[in-house]
Amino acid sequence: MSSLQGSGKSLKKIFLNVVMLADRGELDLYAPIADYWPGFADNGKAGFTITNLLSHSAGLPAFSRHFSAEELCGYVTFFGAGFDADA
Repeated sequence: MSSLQGSGKSLKKIFLNVVMLADRGELDLYAPIADYWPGFADNGKAGFTITNLLSHSAGLPAFSRHFSAEELCGYVTFFGAGFDADA
């Protein structure tokens, strides 16, 4: 299995977990992201909801560099060096 196929399955698992949490009432899809991730509200992003994030309409900026397929599959890349939630 290639890295890209593996990442697709990972995204499906994440989405499935989000739906399951919402179904259980543990995650409100229409709540502000900042309810779950307080730092996200900085720099005018307080109004964006989980639904905005899942539908790619949360207004997040593009990454500042290109990533390899291997990096795209790594959590640390996005939540470590490659992604700045406060930008």
